[in-house]
Amino acid sequence: MKKYIILFLALAIFAGGFYASYRIFSVKETPTEVTITSQSIIEALKDEGFLISESYIFHQQSTIEETVGNTIKDFFWGQNIKAAANIKVSVGTNLERLLESDVEITKDTLTLTLPPVSIYGVELIDDVVLENKQGVLKKVFDNDNGYNKAIEILKGDAKKAVEESPTLLGEAKESAKDEVTKLLRYLQIEKDIIVNI
Repeated sequence: MKKYIILFLALAIFAGGFYASYRIFSVKETPTEVTITSQSIIEALKDEGFLISESYIFHQQSTIEETVGNTIKDFFWGQNIKAAANIKVSVGTNLERLLESDVEITKDTLTLTLPPVSIYGVELIDDVVLENKQGVLKKVFDNDNGYNKAIEILKGDAKKAVEESPTLLGEAKESAKDEVTKLLRYLQIEKDIIVNI
């Protein structure tokens, strides 16, 4: 009987020590509440830089005629260039231009006003097809294949096509809103998100 009492006391002391060390040294999990501020949202979005929301590819064609209006001079010095190429125009919004005043946080909603969409870049994505007809003396003394002029005009025409199209700019706006909403969801914001441009 004495053996059982000693065994019982040893088990009780061991269990008590185990319980006490568990209570003292265990990591206490306290619920962490994430506070979303306009500054934290701005910092997270500014890291993205320029957000390209849409890219459009155009097959541009152009004709460049360099004439002086005199048939004889045009025969010797005139130039006629026909050019064609595929041009890519990237459109989006510059998130680096966001300000704290662009973010409004209420109890249930987060409203963000983005900078207006703009053209980020215009680039050539294929070779330029050139057909160059030069006057007799121009070939000899001032040989210019017209490549640089053609690139400049083709890019300018593609950029102008996007700038003058409310449909394309509208698509870019909606796409930018959707992308920024996704980025804000990655921040685990549990409010209704409204994104405006």
